[in-house]
Amino acid sequence: MLLGRINGYLKVRHGLRYTPHMRATRGPAVTGAGLSMLPPYTSFGTFLAFLERLEEALPQRIDRSYWSQFLAPGHGGQVTAAFRFLELIDSLGHPMRKLEELVRDPQSRKEALSDLIFERYLPALDGLDLDRATMDQLEEAFGNVYAIDGDTRRKAVSFFVHAVLYCGLTLSPHITKNTRRRSRRRGTGGRAQLLPTGTHANAPPRTTRTIRFGGGGSISLTVAVDVFSLGLREREFCLEIIDTFRRPLPQSAPLDGENRNAWTQTGDPA
Repeated sequence: MLLGRINGYLKVRHGLRYTPHMRATRGPAVTGAGLSMLPPYTSFGTFLAFLERLEEALPQRIDRSYWSQFLAPGHGGQVTAAFRFLELIDSLGHPMRKLEELVRDPQSRKEALSDLIFERYLPALDGLDLDRATMDQLEEAFGNVYAIDGDTRRKAVSFFVHAVLYCGLTLSPHITKNTRRRSRRRGTGGRAQLLPTGTHANAPPRTTRTIRFGGGGSISLTVAVDVFSLGLREREFCLEIIDTFRRPLPQSAPLDGENRNAWTQTGDPA
């Protein structure tokens, strides 16, 4: 049960026992530096994908120059704010020891993340039995403790719920069923904001043209460039190559009567 898991955390870390009547300080969460912080309201799937991306190489500082390589515009600030709320990075974006542990040991990530969740969300659990609470009760608790409402509150609750479920813990069915209905209705996608490795969030769209040869094989050209940003010679060179691919192939004696100048155009998923 979730209540037992919370009590286990409190007993080990603080020598306390959580009850549905523990008093919590109302108002936005406050860091050690006295800065008020909102709870995460980005997609938990995006948060998790970001965390997994850090396994490749944890930077000395998580800033715009780092996350803009693979995170779509508008989401970087939300994800880094989530990291600050969970005290995974400091106010300047430097990784904290907790983040280094999460990245270094993926096998124990769920247990470690569950400790962070209970520690940082504890004020919002005041008066709630999360094994029986309803979605309205949870949203009201978030609104009272963190002073948020509307879409921000809905997204913050969604992040919390998905984080708890990811850690392998159970929640009230009145909460989980409601969450699934909302996800289906809105068509939410967990990691849609992350771009593939090697692409940039502001990169121009890619177009690929392929010429298939009658004797087998093919040759492809992929264009991913903003022609307005090129110099004169670069633009002429680029257009010359494109024009070459647009020309019909020289006609040769057909082998089986099929069209040997077969063009296909596909949009590169990047």
